Amino acid sequence: MVDLKNEKVQLKALEDLFEQKKFSEALTLAEKLNSDFPDSYHINILYIKILQELNRISEAEDTAKELMERYPDNINLLLEAANICLKLNKYDESIGYHNKILFLDPFNTLAKESIERINGLKKTTEGREKESADFISYQNEKMIAKQDTVPEDQLTDSNTNVDQVLAVEREPIAAPVEESAVPPPIPPIPEEGGVSEVKEAPENKAEMEIVTESAAELYLSQGLYEDALKIYKKLYLVQQEERFMMKINQLKIHTISMKKIQRLTDFGEIIQKRGEKIV
Repeated sequence: MVDLKNEKVQLKALEDLFEQKKFSEALTLAEKLNSDFPDSYHINILYIKILQELNRISEAEDTAKELMERYPDNINLLLEAANICLKLNKYDESIGYHNKILFLDPFNTLAKESIERINGLKKTTEGREKESADFISYQNEKMIAKQDTVPEDQLTDSNTNVDQVLAVEREPIAAPVEESAVPPPIPPIPEEGGVSEVKEAPENKAEMEIVTESAAELYLSQGLYEDALKIYKKLYLVQQEERFMMKINQLKIHTISMKKIQRLTDFGEIIQKRGEKIV
């Protein structure tokens, strides 16, 4: 017999770890609780969320599908499955889950908005794929045209990769060195304190994104909402993550509200000045 009281206590401990963002500890506890309470919907749904936070998206998808066999009409579970498919760029499957949500709840505005947004992402992705295909086709034609002008003994093998040919084309040809050329003078060594500090560039793209997101949060803390909004828009264009879109929508609403307040304040000051002149 399942101890419901103990299950509730353990679930609370798991929720606390999740809220504290201790995802590794939460995963260890969730795996143990899954074996102790295999039929617990709440533990399983939280386990799916933890897997997503740890970027183990495929495992989260498998777990969600197993759970849907027991709870096929649970809207929260369908929403999780839709979000997982979106992260895996499975746009049609994500739309399918949202459509099922609308079948169960025709007034679910979140599902309607998500379908519109996913359709927009599909169009953007399909456009990029077409551009990429057109570019590859162009490069193939370019390689064939080049082979037509090269002597037979210098033709590339039919299995040669287009990228390899392009890499050879891009490689700069070193200029011939003249024997009588005078070597360039050695630059003087700068004095101590005269050397300007050079900030090292981030090693990879992920670091650049972290720095950019940190800058956005810094702007938010300083009340520079429009600057933060610009950064979040760039982040969303690169990563297509829903959390950035949520930030963008929140900042847009806040910016509009601030502008309205400022207009009312300016209008009040104008009325006050006119009143003072009349008096």
